[in-house]
This record gives sequence, C-alpha cells and structure tokens, in this order.
Amino acid sequence: ARLEAVRRAGRKLRDRILASGAARCVRTVDLATFPYPTRYALQGVAGSPAPYVFMRNRMQLVQVAAGGRTVTILVNPTDPQRSAAAPFFARLEQRYGTTASRLLSTFHTTIPDALAAWGVAPETIDYVTFDHLHVQDVRGLLAPGPGGRAFLPNAKLLVQKAELDTL
Repeated sequence: ARLEAVRRAGRKLRDRILASGAARCVRTVDLATFPYPTRYALQGVAGSPAPYVFMRNRMQLVQVAAGGRTVTILVNPTDPQRSAAAPFFARLEQRYGTTASRLLSTFHTTIPDALAAWGVAPETIDYVTFDHLHVQDVRGLLAPGPGGRAFLPNAKLLVQKAELDTL
C-alpha cells in the first residue's frame, strides 16, 4: 500500500511538472571522479572483484519560470575538497596517503569556474539542492566566508527534513 501511494504521488507530481512548462535551461558539468566501495555502490545486486567503483559528481544548473521570473537552482554542487573530509574519504587518504588519493580521484572543475563558464553570477542562484547529504559540506556555498559574505548569498537550501535530521 505504501509503495502504491508513492507511485501515485510520483505520477501526480510528474503531471504537475509537465503542466508547468519546460525548463528554460538545464546544464551539467563534471566536478570530480572518486573511488567508492563496490559493496556499497552495488548493494549486493551484482558482484565484482574490484574493491572500488569510480563515481562521478556532476552538478546541474536548472532554470525554470515561476511567478513571472526565472528561478535558478543548483543541483548537487558538491565541493570535492570539503567532501574529502568525510570519514570514509579521510580514512582512505589516511590508509593510502595523499599520493594514492590524487591518483584515484580526479577534480574536473570547481563550482565557481563552472558558473563563470556558463555566465551565471553566484548572486543569481536561488536554491541549492542535493540528491543526498551524507558527504556534503555546504558551508563553502552558503555560510559567510572571508569578508562576511557567502559564495551564493541569495541561495536557500532545499532538503528533505528526514535527510537533514540524519545529517
């Protein structure tokens, strides 16, 4: 019953999204490629002798019309440098050293560089959201930094309450 309720809600949300019109802009950029334990990545669905799979963080810029204006949303703007401090990644670096970490991970671009390449000013970002929060550190985006100003000064964090409670 619960699964069917989720399916119904999903179809209803899909219909609402489709009725609201097309997105004005969707762009994506690779931020970082990194190792992740195979046993967690595949969740037992498939086996692999490799201890790690390589995952890639991608950030999306989505712009939609709402309330007579363009709303700009950054999806998954993961800060790879800050995420490296998450317990799993910190243990990996402690175990294998910084050289191994540099060999296993690739940093493709930064959030500021991606926005600049797209011609999007940080002040125009309205919302930031993530597919999950367990290795996210949003302070670099939303908290006041040097000079007392946040990198995304007008952005609000969109997050599920249960995910925020877990974090």
